[in-house]
Amino acid sequence: MNENEVKTDSVNNDPVETIQNPTPKKKFNETPVLFFLGCILVAAALVFNGYQLWRRTQLVNTPGQQAAQDNTALITELISQDQELYAFLEAYQYVSVNSTLEPNNEALIDGAIDGMLKTLGDDYASYYEADDFAMKMDDRSGFYSGIGASVITSGGYITIVQPYENSPAKAAGLLTGDQILAVDGTDVAGWSTQDGIVLVRGEVGTDVLLKIRRPGQKEDFEVSITRALVETITVTGSMNEDGIATIIISSFNDQTGKQVQTYIEDFRAQGMKGLILDLRNNGGGTHTGVVETAKLLVPEGKIFSITYANGYTNEEFSTLKDRGFPVVVLVNQYSASASEVLAGALQDSGDPLIGVQTYGKGVGQSSSGLSNGSGLTFTTSNWYTRDGHWVAGVGLTPDVVVFSPSFPLGVIENEKIKSSDLQLLQVKLTALGFAVTEETFGEQTQQAIAAYQESVGLTVSGNLDLDTVQQLNADCYALPDADTDIQWQTALNTLMELLED
Repeated sequence: MNENEVKTDSVNNDPVETIQNPTPKKKFNETPVLFFLGCILVAAALVFNGYQLWRRTQLVNTPGQQAAQDNTALITELISQDQELYAFLEAYQYVSVNSTLEPNNEALIDGAIDGMLKTLGDDYASYYEADDFAMKMDDRSGFYSGIGASVITSGGYITIVQPYENSPAKAAGLLTGDQILAVDGTDVAGWSTQDGIVLVRGEVGTDVLLKIRRPGQKEDFEVSITRALVETITVTGSMNEDGIATIIISSFNDQTGKQVQTYIEDFRAQGMKGLILDLRNNGGGTHTGVVETAKLLVPEGKIFSITYANGYTNEEFSTLKDRGFPVVVLVNQYSASASEVLAGALQDSGDPLIGVQTYGKGVGQSSSGLSNGSGLTFTTSNWYTRDGHWVAGVGLTPDVVVFSPSFPLGVIENEKIKSSDLQLLQVKLTALGFAVTEETFGEQTQQAIAAYQESVGLTVSGNLDLDTVQQLNADCYALPDADTDIQWQTALNTLMELLED
């Protein structure tokens, strides 16, 4: 979840290459002119970088807290106490003055900040140049120029979680589970979602060419999509003749709470008896969006808590005394971040979760704009459910676990498989007649894979590979009940039982 803006989950571990420059032919202090110029650059760099460091110290401060230190004194103190920072400034000054390659000083700083974030080992850290950062921040308003789809990283690939209704992505036929392999010819395998989104976004009316790998389809394909101004309609809903309403939240932005409120008020007026809240394929979103939504559905008490890097803890509370109807929540392996906040609060309040173990993103990011218009995002907090559970790397366990064999399996390497992926694999094998009862990727699972591979004419290895996963998905799509939403049907049955009690 992102306190300041829409999130996505990602991994980007690109190494930062360091190059040792040869000794320059002319030393820095050989002429008074170069020496004077160097002094000016050092002074400017000290002030500029000291100011930026001060800004970063404010990022994780308690919201609303004002800096009490005098800026000049703080900068002087930081530099005098931090030899590494001083060494960085020396390196910047030395390269910018002495390199025969005429380095672009702006590019040097951009590269340094980007490299600094990469060393954090933070899966969700990214640095954005000015145009990209402005584009990214548009997400908060619910409007942006792009293709209209939420994404998440799964199995090392940027994966489509949900194409929005009436969006270019929807019109182009993109589906949940589609993996983006390249954007305009640039290979994005292993990229963070944050960096991938920047490539996909662009001016209204321009085209972007995506290379797609679709679970169940053997051949990768390309699709050209014309970017448009997308209004992120994050909420849809319907109600049947029995008064059972379904609200689907695809992601959270600052408009989501208002959209949910409109549906609830409308359904109440029509005699709603119970609600199925569908958070499947919801990759998360803004702090504001999930809190405003939770206050409409979570019974009175704590919604969740956030603990920041400086130790400060903030808690969000609901004052809802009488919701007036039972709620059942649907989740799956793509339910992440803010959707886990809401699902966790409802589960801790006694509302049942139906579906699959959630993604497990128990951390929050903050975004900060820098003085040159660029910006950065990185993890600044951990969040905990209503009852104090931390879901990072674990996720929420549904009260009733229900897998759909037709749901796409995107992982193609044994070592990358998560618990929910493993369970889905075993459900698929069982549905096709290769029963698996163990809970690990052990001998029984490998034997079932080998038997399946032999039955469809694939190379028998007992391990996952691309051909096996694609064929497995295709065969499960062809099952007689593939179009039946058994998770929603289970939620409906559970809700009817609650209404009878």
